[in-house]
Amino acid sequence: EAEANYNAAVATEKAAKSQYDMAKNGAEREDKEAALAMLNRAKGAVAEVDSYITETYLISPVDGRVSERFPNVGELVGTGAPIMNVTDLSKKWGTFNVREDRLEDFKIGQTLTAFVPAINKEVKLKVYYMKDLGSYAAWKATKTTGGYDRKTFEIRGHFVENQPDILPGMSLIIKE
Repeated sequence: EAEANYNAAVATEKAAKSQYDMAKNGAEREDKEAALAMLNRAKGAVAEVDSYITETYLISPVDGRVSERFPNVGELVGTGAPIMNVTDLSKKWGTFNVREDRLEDFKIGQTLTAFVPAINKEVKLKVYYMKDLGSYAAWKATKTTGGYDRKTFEIRGHFVENQPDILPGMSLIIKE
């Protein structure tokens, strides 16, 4: 009976030692893995906040001036929706609408003189673009007299010299 009790005590000791070793090693390893997982989760949360912060800044692909802002402060904007227009002031041009019966005075490559009333100044432009505005843009119908509809043409010209005072939307008057 005493020998059986001894063998049972030795087996109980071995089981307790095994449980102790498992608790010591296993719990430590699991605790370390759990702590590492919590650290990685916290790093992910920080990275998410950093990405939100970087998304609050907008960088334009061109130098220019913000000419229009669409949402007001506090309004929600959907992903991909435009929120502002940036005007590239380094590539300014002027545009004129000319009736086709007066088109002979305008050629691509020609230099024009225009008056800018807003700044009381004459400027020079070089014509680079001419195109009709479509059949809806007839200035004068002459079909009643057996003729044709006179179409309107859009003419664009780049400024020959840098014009920092001229802003988009200013009127230009061609000098004849």
